[in-house]
Amino acid sequence: MMNKRPSLAVSLALSLQAGAESRGLLAYVPYVFAACLATGFASAEFVPADFWGDARWDVSTAVFAGLLAFNGLLLSLGWFAFSKIYEILANDGLGRMLTANNLLGVHLSFIDLSHLVLIAASVLSVFGLIGVLVGIPIWVDKLVFGSCLGFTLYGLTRAFSATKMMNDLIWEQAHLERNGLGLQAVGGKDHANSKNL
Repeated sequence: MMNKRPSLAVSLALSLQAGAESRGLLAYVPYVFAACLATGFASAEFVPADFWGDARWDVSTAVFAGLLAFNGLLLSLGWFAFSKIYEILANDGLGRMLTANNLLGVHLSFIDLSHLVLIAASVLSVFGLIGVLVGIPIWVDKLVFGSCLGFTLYGLTRAFSATKMMNDLIWEQAHLERNGLGLQAVGGKDHANSKNL
């Protein structure tokens, strides 16, 4: 009988537990996400007021269109990395070892969370573009712009992490196939202190 895949909440809890073993309480603080959002909201406050006015639609729509295009590129980069990660995780030897060490769900939850962040950044770009055109209150425009920029920055970090994970898994797979070595956690630590995803 096939085991049911753990939910995203369970996998994230396992990831936090593994991170707490290596980093302590810092594992529970989403400081990268908070810094990205803070940067986005701070940037929104420094945008000139006429950026939101009807007379500057050309500039504001170009900015949101640029963010949408950039987020689309990040999403495509993420999908490439995710497909390669799936391919590696499906490898018989590595997949069995990850499953035996309770790490397969953690890796899959990393992909799920990264995918959600990248999609959220793209959706916020669309909302921002529409919001500028329909004439919603400026504080809502700023909220959407700050959120969009924050999620875009965080999506960039997630895409980078996905590429790094892909490279680390390729490294693990190559060493496993050549040497038959025991599983090391992605990033070089032993699996008990696996990478916090």
